[in-house]
Amino acid sequence: MNTKKMLLVLVASGLAFSGTAVAQEDNSHGLMNVRTTTVKPGKAPEYIELMGQLAAARKAAGHSGVSIYQVVRGPVGTFYSVSFGESYADIGEPFDSGMSDGDWQRWVGRVTDIIDHAVVTILQTHGELAITPESDSPPAMLQLRFSTMRAGTGADHHEWLAESLVPAFREGNAKGYNVSNVLMGDEAGIWVSSLRIDSWADLDGPGPLAHMSDRARDNLLEEYGKRVDSARVELVRFLPEVSY
Repeated sequence: MNTKKMLLVLVASGLAFSGTAVAQEDNSHGLMNVRTTTVKPGKAPEYIELMGQLAAARKAAGHSGVSIYQVVRGPVGTFYSVSFGESYADIGEPFDSGMSDGDWQRWVGRVTDIIDHAVVTILQTHGELAITPESDSPPAMLQLRFSTMRAGTGADHHEWLAESLVPAFREGNAKGYNVSNVLMGDEAGIWVSSLRIDSWADLDGPGPLAHMSDRARDNLLEEYGKRVDSARVELVRFLPEVSY
């Protein structure tokens, strides 16, 4: 899979991405709309500035429910813009920038000059697999795992998540966890999970599977390995200043 093409989640894992959506959304079989934008080298600060202008205009116009994340370990210069809906009609509504026509055209001209490429992906969220965090605050970061599953293994993977991994994460006091799978815009076999990370120090800790014996943990991951064709892990940070 081209690492420049995706999201969540998360969140999901289900990634799911308001300020806390990636880590807290419990929208069983809802839809997550993810715009992945990769900017040209050195243009990340300008992109964040422009997204701040858009966020301010849309908030003033009464819009909400969009979270922005920046990849800090993974594809450089990549941002995820995430929103949710219960149906395709919800996420397919015409976009309102909240700006005047002139301001919008100038904004589009600036952002077009700094974007290398962008893609929009729609994922199905699995609220039944979510671990809701105790904190109402947005996650500082999310650890995203993109798993491309072998053909015909989606149902088995869901069963493994529900019966094995999620219960183990709950026992290991995972701070927040979500799962989603791609419907449109990328390979259909991709599942995205997101694990809430509140600080860099969290990554130095033992992790949510530390309570398991080595054999039990190896068996758990062996089951995962039987179905996955490829996987990658990214770390993204939440950008509250441009989310709304």
